[in-house]
Amino acid sequence: MDATGSCEVQNWMLTILSGIGLTFIVTQSHLFKWLQKWYLFQCPMCFGFWAGMIVGFVEVQQLELELLNYGFSCSILSYIVYLVIKPLMNKYD
Repeated sequence: MDATGSCEVQNWMLTILSGIGLTFIVTQSHLFKWLQKWYLFQCPMCFGFWAGMIVGFVEVQQLELELLNYGFSCSILSYIVYLVIKPLMNKYD
């Protein structure tokens, strides 16, 4: 893989991690408790899709089909991270 391909993968990973961070801040923090009364803002998988679309749009800067890749990737990875982290959050909360 050349340097350009490596940089693209790095940008993609950073974008997805940003979406996962946004998902956790909105769906799990006390700061957004007022927003979590709606189901979209409680579910890491649901909000993860929209967070992926948002951070993907910021990265790509245009409406493309590629935004769906960011949305779906962020959604499933947010849910996997949630399943791993939630027991620890319950233990220390």
